[in-house]
Amino acid sequence: MSSLDHHHVHPANSRNPKPCVSYGIPFWEACTRHAKAFNSTRIYIVSSRSLSKSQALQDLKTSLGLFRIAGEYNGITQHTAWDQVFGLVHDLKETRADLIITLGGGSVTDGVKLARLLVANNIMALEQAESLLSRCEPGKPSDEGVKPASIPVINVPTTLSGAEFTRAAGATYTESNHKKRIIIHQSMYADFVVLDPELSLTTPARYWISTGIRAVDHFVEGIYGNMSMVRGDTSGSDQSIEKDIQASLADLLVALLQTVDDWHNHDARLRQLLALKDCPRAGHNGVGASHGIGHQLGPFGVGHGETSCIILPCVLKYNWSNGDARLRSKLQLIMDVFWGNAVLTKLLLLRGLRPQDADPGDVLAAYISALGMPNSLGKYGINQDKFHQIADNAMEDVCTQLNPVVLDKDRVVEILYMAA
Repeated sequence: MSSLDHHHVHPANSRNPKPCVSYGIPFWEACTRHAKAFNSTRIYIVSSRSLSKSQALQDLKTSLGLFRIAGEYNGITQHTAWDQVFGLVHDLKETRADLIITLGGGSVTDGVKLARLLVANNIMALEQAESLLSRCEPGKPSDEGVKPASIPVINVPTTLSGAEFTRAAGATYTESNHKKRIIIHQSMYADFVVLDPELSLTTPARYWISTGIRAVDHFVEGIYGNMSMVRGDTSGSDQSIEKDIQASLADLLVALLQTVDDWHNHDARLRQLLALKDCPRAGHNGVGASHGIGHQLGPFGVGHGETSCIILPCVLKYNWSNGDARLRSKLQLIMDVFWGNAVLTKLLLLRGLRPQDADPGDVLAAYISALGMPNSLGKYGINQDKFHQIADNAMEDVCTQLNPVVLDKDRVVEILYMAA
């Protein structure tokens, strides 16, 4: 019997009550069930521009009951501009929303995470936000002075970015230096993540696949296991989730290939969506320069997932060449995922790779190429004259600072030349 035949609801992670995943029935039906459980009467819907005039949005509104919808916000753009976040903040306050439902990708999800936290702390403009944001930066201890986000949220993802499963969010300063600011707060977890393979068919192929590589990036940099050292944790807890990361990564990689071969393969799509639930565990385990550099490419016109298509292989190659024995042993776990799976091994061999010669960067580059995704900054018109600005911004990003091979501006520029 297919996993799509019944409604399934369970925690995404047995160690954390939020979020719960919900799947097996049409997304609009699942959202209506959960909205009734919240006793919501003022529902606010946030959707991507592409879905704002879609039948999917109409189906959701009809199922919820139009009289229960307090407001809508459409069109949050990639990489989430701060002015859009505060537009949403004002709307949420004005409508007194008691439930938010999102329909779209990671930028929509991030915008809502940030808006919920800002509303809870009565922050209505960016110039008022610095104190709050500085207390919620990655690596900072929990600050009891920050009021938790309190409006419940149901995320309905239409991409594979995995943002729905994390407590982190980012937005871009579009009026100044185009830098992306990342913050973390426990209360930014969603309440429910509703997964619907049928809905995901509305996402263009390039965007679906590229965000799949973004999810791969989360898993791959999670293999670093560097966060336990940053936290001063010597218990080796990062090792306890390596097998889960490897298993979810393998599921995602194979199912992505199956989707390329058969766009309407619902089971493959569901396996991809379910694999994402381990993204926060990977992110809690490790981060690095692929994320840190990638965060800075969005304002230059590179799509969220496509940043990983371009930068991840180069960062892996750099870390493999310059890392110590411990890091190489971690990166070998990625190699084991590829060379330990018959489908992935066949792909690599057909691309001319051999396990005794290829490094992790070669392996990821071959896989990304097989998916038909872009692999250079030049394809976006990002030339060498931009590299120093990108490197300056990347060096201020905590993910770059936590890369397992210590980087400075010149080394980031070197990686950018590899991606040229």
